[in-house]
Amino acid sequence: MELENIPLEIDSNNENTILSSSLLDEITCAICLDIFEEPKRTSCLHVACRRCLEEYHHSCKNEMDIAT
Repeated sequence: MELENIPLEIDSNNENTILSSSLLDEITCAICLDIFEEPKRTSCLHVACRRCLEEYHHSCKNEMDIAT
C-alpha cells in the first residue's frame, strides 16, 4: 500500500492533517517507509515489517552486524 492512497482531510486549522500525519507515522515501517505488513515489535520496542526485519537479519555478514 502506498502512502499517497490514504486520504488526508484538511480543515481550516489543519487539525485533521496533523492527526492523519501522526497516524501515518505510527503505522509506517522505518525500514521500507510503507504501511506495516505483518508488523513485529523488537525487544527494544521498535516496530517494523516482518519481512524487513528478516531481510536485515539475513543481510548481516557477521555477528557484530546483527541487531540485538
